[in-house]
Amino acid sequence: MRLVLALLLPLSGCTYGPPHHFAKLENAAGRINTHTIAVALSCQRLREPTGLSTFPDGGSPRILEQAALIYVCDVDQPSTKLLARIVAPRGMEGAFEPWILGWVRDDIFVGLTGYRHSSLRGSVGPLIKQTYRVGLDGTCQTVEGPPDSLKQTPNLGIPMKGETNFMRLSKGAFDIGVRLEDGGPYTPLFEVNQAKCTLDPVRLAK
Repeated sequence: MRLVLALLLPLSGCTYGPPHHFAKLENAAGRINTHTIAVALSCQRLREPTGLSTFPDGGSPRILEQAALIYVCDVDQPSTKLLARIVAPRGMEGAFEPWILGWVRDDIFVGLTGYRHSSLRGSVGPLIKQTYRVGLDGTCQTVEGPPDSLKQTPNLGIPMKGETNFMRLSKGAFDIGVRLEDGGPYTPLFEVNQAKCTLDPVRLAK
């Protein structure tokens, strides 16, 4: 009887909850002298551990799928548009992260990083990097590396020389605030929708 219980306990105790989405903002980069923003959103579809799966330290979720969502946002509208959805490449599932590297004319350059994932040891091996070029028309292709001519809105609060359209960004894990006047307040304009794993304009209170 003890042997039967010992065999059944792991089967009944190591369980996971229902699938759900988790999304967070990785970074955002404004296009110089415009009110246009490129945003990298990471999205995971996962199942949280329950029962014995939570021991000894709370357990780790079972990741079913993860992807980088690249958005372009119009501050003046405000509006968001999904340009590309890049599923984590094979061998980069561990600590997978997308990052907006900058702009070159109408192209957004995106860097992906990640490690090979081991079910026993987690993220292992050297850090792997890939670069993508995403166009405003939705084209998406891998490139050898980012060009030297990358540009984006500066992070300094004061206007820069030659800057004709002032814009500064304040990014949290789940929302983006925008300031369009030197010394003015940051207005929250974009937020993560966890249920849909999307980036949406903030619903302003009436």
